[in-house]
Amino acid sequence: MTAVRTTRTTRAPFGPATRALGLTGAATVLALGLSACGGSTQPSGGGTSATTSSTPAATTDAAATTAAVGSTVDGGTLAREIQAAATAKNTVAGKVTLMGMTSTSVADYAKKASKGSMTMAGKTLEYVVIGDQYYIKDFPSLPAGWVKVDKNSTNPAAKSLATQLGAASHADLTALTRVLSGQQATVKGQEKVGPTDTTHYAMTISPADYAKGLGGSQAEAIKATLKDPVAVDYWLSADHLPQKMTTGVKVNGQQQVTTMTFSDWGKPVTIEAPAGAKSV
Repeated sequence: MTAVRTTRTTRAPFGPATRALGLTGAATVLALGLSACGGSTQPSGGGTSATTSSTPAATTDAAATTAAVGSTVDGGTLAREIQAAATAKNTVAGKVTLMGMTSTSVADYAKKASKGSMTMAGKTLEYVVIGDQYYIKDFPSLPAGWVKVDKNSTNPAAKSLATQLGAASHADLTALTRVLSGQQATVKGQEKVGPTDTTHYAMTISPADYAKGLGGSQAEAIKATLKDPVAVDYWLSADHLPQKMTTGVKVNGQQQVTTMTFSDWGKPVTIEAPAGAKSV
């Protein structure tokens, strides 16, 4: 970057980082809300920690490893299998890559809680979501350190961030079923993701169906941005737990692929509101 004005240098990551949060949020709705979870229990308050047991995931008759290559599977059925397996495990860790950005997260679906970090343009940001409470650390245009952002804030940056985080955090696991219902997933083959044997499923979803399934504020953004079908691929283990997911979209004529990998299903996690966070 050749800019010499201090204000321009410090604000430069703001636009791309905010857009990355929005695009990642949309992708994670299809990826079980990894970066900001959904669940069926009431939101927990600040300072809440989340742990879980390693209960075996539920499975259905359509075992992932028995599908023939080239065959098709109903998207709604696939989504319900994923939802049941993920809900049983409850917690997960993951990594997202998009547009030069890398994000790592852990999540607890039942507590509607997640925490993670995002690295872009040499800057590392941290965030925590607990129910309706959103925290972010060292975001450009906001005070240094941990801040609590609010959708009613008079600070434009804080308000935008709270809207982005809120849209993703309120997308519960049923959004997966809404998006994939009516779609047909094609079995591409049996592949390994790390040490795990998986079945690779691929589907193409129209922008209208994709937006309708996501709903909320993200739907309007998707309608305005996407003109071409969305390519969605899942790699599922035999017990229907996602090990990897990719989402491919074309924005302004350029193909953008979000890649998410999953690990540590059912491993206990602790997610707490950061102490001393300033409200903006």
